Amino acid sequence: MDLQPILFKAWEQGFSTKSNFAREQANAVAACASLGFITTRIKTQKAYGTVWRITKTGIEVLDECYYQDR
Repeated sequence: MDLQPILFKAWEQGFSTKSNFAREQANAVAACASLGFITTRIKTQKAYGTVWRITKTGIEVLDECYYQDR
């Protein structure tokens, strides 16, 4: 399962939990969330929102993917 497109979209702009993208990629989104690569948590409010965003760990993984492809 390729998680790179999920990580890239979460990094680039984030995506709604109810978007077509999230639905079409449900298994990969679930894997990324379970591994702590993406989250809906809003740090400033200590609450959860409706947009998937990349985490620090996710950025590190995306960075590794980018450099492996070069």
